[in-house]
Amino acid sequence: MKMLGTWMVLILAIVVNIGNGDQSVVRTLNDGAMTAISEGRWEDARSLLEEAVQLEDSTFGLWHNLGLAYENLHKLEKALEAYDEGLAIWESEQGLHAKSNVLVRLGRLDEALETLEALTELYPTSVSGWTNLGSLLQREKRVVDAQTAYRKALELDQNSPEVQFNICAILVDGGEPQAALDCFDLVIRTFPDFKRAHVGRGVALEKLNRLNDAVDTLLEADEADPHALYNLGILFLKTEYFDEAIVRFERCIAVDPMDAQCKEWLARARQARTDFITGIKSVGRSYTPLEWKRGDPVVEL
Repeated sequence: MKMLGTWMVLILAIVVNIGNGDQSVVRTLNDGAMTAISEGRWEDARSLLEEAVQLEDSTFGLWHNLGLAYENLHKLEKALEAYDEGLAIWESEQGLHAKSNVLVRLGRLDEALETLEALTELYPTSVSGWTNLGSLLQREKRVVDAQTAYRKALELDQNSPEVQFNICAILVDGGEPQAALDCFDLVIRTFPDFKRAHVGRGVALEKLNRLNDAVDTLLEADEADPHALYNLGILFLKTEYFDEAIVRFERCIAVDPMDAQCKEWLARARQARTDFITGIKSVGRSYTPLEWKRGDPVVEL
């Protein structure tokens, strides 16, 4: 199952203090780009911002917004270049967050860790900085260091559902699924709109071998959350609901085309279904896809 500490993403789409270039033209281009960003027209935003930085290359916001456009177009290397250009002008909290996020998506975890360490040194009151640092340390199995980062985040904001979630997630990684389940239940009661907590609860239930409850709980999570989709896919694959698994992995990739784990497991699920069909046909049986319905028993085979 996939259950890392939740990652807090700060999105900044703003330009301040246009510098010495053709200010009137740059402002027009930026205004158009901001409208495109607000409407989700990332290709239009990219085109306008590329033109803007050709005219004015010393404004942090232009480079940052260009990086944001590239990132949403899944051009991660280009996004990283743009964020670095912006950070060379102003080593801002938002810029460091954005850079670390892209580095994680590229799998360059050592560089992401360095970036987050720099962020928390420069901005020691950044709740999201400490939270993301803890999440990455947790991913690297540095549990004690992750706990320290989460404690710092909690000291800064005791009402953050993300921080509370991550403290529960540490219990899962520490082999305490029942304690984690109790912890996630408390988060859900305290922050009922924080859907990500259902993902953690589902993982804890799976660790307790309560698979039917795990599926029900994961279906309560945000249907656009790649972690929920991935974990549902794994559960359905383990219980030979091949088509249900494939659907979840495909949705996961639709949400984040760069998710390597969902791509890998989609290929595995398709191959598992092919092997299963081949096997039953060899003994004269036909294949009928299993469709899961709420309340169905889910038994690991």
